[in-house]
Amino acid sequence: MSDPRSASVVKGSMWMAIVSLVLCFVPVIGGLIGGMIGGYRIGRMNRALLAALGAGVVAGLGSWLLLSLALPRVLGVTAAAIAAWILVSEAGLLAGAAIGAISHPAPA
Repeated sequence: MSDPRSASVVKGSMWMAIVSLVLCFVPVIGGLIGGMIGGYRIGRMNRALLAALGAGVVAGLGSWLLLSLALPRVLGVTAAAIAAWILVSEAGLLAGAAIGAISHPAPA
């Protein structure tokens, strides 16, 4: 039987990745909203930040794919722009995970 805590981390990480991918066109806000939703669902700071790292990799790769198809390729400038976009989004994801975990009520 699986541990319910690890299941909540996986579900929270999936929420973070999906919301971040849906809102990948808004650099900071998309990651922040995704992180807050996933962090709230997870409820603990250390697990929320761990899930944000996993979701950050998935959302970063997905965002890179979507943005590389949408932006024109001009002398490698596209790669730098996409890398900056993803780093800013992932900072928002980590901050959102921390905010979501803090806002979760502690069990009684």
